[in-house]
Amino acid sequence: MSGSAPAKSSLRAKAPREVVLRKEVKVSKASADKRETTIRTEVVKVSCPINADAQILVIDDEAAVVRFLTRALESAGYEKPKGFTNPVEAAAYLASADPDLVVLDICMPGMDGYALLDELRRSRSKDAYLPVLTVSALTDFEAKERAVAAGAKDFLVKPVDVPEFLLHVYSLLDTRFANKRLQETRQVLEGLVNRRTHELEQAQVKTLERLGRVAEVRDDATGQHTNRVARLSALIAQQLHLSPEEVDLIMKAAPLHDLGKVAIADSILLKNGSFETEEREIMRQHALLGAELLSGGETELMKMAEQIALSHHERWDGQGYPEGLAGESIPLPARVVAVADTFDALTHARPYKEAWPVGKALNEIRNESGWQFDPQVVEALIRVQRLERGTVLIGTEVPRLAELWQPRLPTTAAWATTPSNSREEA
Repeated sequence: MSGSAPAKSSLRAKAPREVVLRKEVKVSKASADKRETTIRTEVVKVSCPINADAQILVIDDEAAVVRFLTRALESAGYEKPKGFTNPVEAAAYLASADPDLVVLDICMPGMDGYALLDELRRSRSKDAYLPVLTVSALTDFEAKERAVAAGAKDFLVKPVDVPEFLLHVYSLLDTRFANKRLQETRQVLEGLVNRRTHELEQAQVKTLERLGRVAEVRDDATGQHTNRVARLSALIAQQLHLSPEEVDLIMKAAPLHDLGKVAIADSILLKNGSFETEEREIMRQHALLGAELLSGGETELMKMAEQIALSHHERWDGQGYPEGLAGESIPLPARVVAVADTFDALTHARPYKEAWPVGKALNEIRNESGWQFDPQVVEALIRVQRLERGTVLIGTEVPRLAELWQPRLPTTAAWATTPSNSREEA
């Protein structure tokens, strides 16, 4: 795979460090006549991450609890945890913020913790991982179960033990930053895959363009027939108000409509004059042969190319080949290419015919509307013909019709024919 190496993640895992905390413990001693209670200070070492820039929100309606928890976080090395005593204000802040951890009380006036959890779940995508540590005086299992069901990742009961609180914070943040590193890695990989996919698609288009020219160089000395049919098909598709994606696919797939002609002998393909019955049947096989050559493709482009190759000689009245489809049962891309292909064949010289003027060709196609061709597609062709200026199509300059279809004098003796005569067109 070409290209530079993927950028290194900016969310490196950070090594933990030990933070010394002082914990006051009440010690009771009972004697025969009295009971004494003293307070002893214990030193506790807690392993905490050096994710000093982690954005932590503490939400509790009691200001004393907010101060207590934010100070505990600051003592562990976390920079400027943000506290809220009004859950409504906290919800408004979270609507546009992306914190790394939310420490949330359950029982609050105005908006309780459950409601805020519901709001967080609705406002964030399923892939977003925002850990919420609920802290509450509620001790029953139902309260814990409800909090977890609403989106909380952990639950602590008040009064909060600081070392235990910090361990829960550490664990949740560790998961949060691991998730962010995973998301960043996935984005890098998706970028590489998309770039490689685009490169393969471009290579496929180039290959198909050359493949489409294999058949036409045998009966079109200029090698421009497929390009003209592709661009006219795209212009017609635009007039039919197809999506830009569909227009692009038709333009790229149309050049392969006659790929099956590579299997037709020159004695038939380049014959001057009308076909004998057996020769006509052989010539008609090019639709099935082209579809077979293009079959098995997994991309939308290959599937459409197969569809067009198979059905571009079907007729609106059901008298076409190879399957005798009629009306809208004929795939629309094939109906579009059928009109574009016939128009180009009529307005350009072949070994067996002279080029027709544009007006005469349009009249012939109009006469076949509702018989050989889809009437809506014919009307779209007429609207395209009336356009005198070029059109920008998928970033490609589409020349004016006068530039695309300039009749050329035949190099050998030729005679004119219509699509309904014994000679198979295009």
